[in-house]
Amino acid sequence: MGNLCGAEGDYETQNDQSFNDDYPSNVPSSSETGDYDFSIKIVLVGAQGTGKSSIINRFESESFKEQYKKTIGMDFSSRLITLQNGRRIQLQIWDASGALEHDNPERFVYYNNAHGLILAYDITNLKSFKILQQSYDEFLSYTSETGQHTLKMIIGNKIDNDARREVPYHLGEDYAINLGALFYETSCLTGQNVEHAIYSFNAEISNYFSQFVNKYHDR
Repeated sequence: MGNLCGAEGDYETQNDQSFNDDYPSNVPSSSETGDYDFSIKIVLVGAQGTGKSSIINRFESESFKEQYKKTIGMDFSSRLITLQNGRRIQLQIWDASGALEHDNPERFVYYNNAHGLILAYDITNLKSFKILQQSYDEFLSYTSETGQHTLKMIIGNKIDNDARREVPYHLGEDYAINLGALFYETSCLTGQNVEHAIYSFNAEISNYFSQFVNKYHDR
C-alpha cells in the first residue's frame, strides 16, 4: 500500500512559494537523440540488510536473488521506462550502501543533482528505521543547493515477513507525512509493490520537474 503523504499539491505549493523566477539546478536533462523525455536520478539509502540491492534487482530484472550479497560502495542501475502519462524516462538508481557504516567521502558525490531520494528500512528491524533521519540529514548536508528540489519516498521492505514486524505501519506513514514523502511497504521477495512504488515515484518526479524543463532549456 502506498500514498502521497501530505496534502494533495504540496509539491506545487512549495514551488510557488520558493522558486519564483529561479530554476532548480538539478532540472532533468532530455535526450538529444529523442530516446527519452527525461533522465531521472534517484538515490537509494538505508542500513545494510534492508534490501536496497534487492529493490534494484527486482525492478531491473523482475527477479529476486535469494542469496544476499553485501554491497560496498555504490551500485548503479539504469533502465528505460514509460509512465502512464506517456513520458519516456531514463531511470538511474544509485544505491548508497550501508548508510553511515562506511566512511567513504567519494560516495557523497552521487548525492549531487539527485531528483529523488528513497529512504529504505526493514520492517523487521526497528534500528534500520531509527537511522532514517540521520541518513536524510546527511543527504541534506551534501545537497544544500538542490536538496529542497529533491522529492522523497519512504520504503518499508520485507512485508513478506510480517510476523517478525518491529516497525508498525503507522510509524513509517507518520514519518513520511512529516517529510512530505511518498510511502510504500514492499516485499522484494514476492515483488509486492516494488514496481508500483518506483513507477509512482517517477511519475511524481517527472510531473514536478516538467514545469521547469522547457523554460530551463530555453533560457
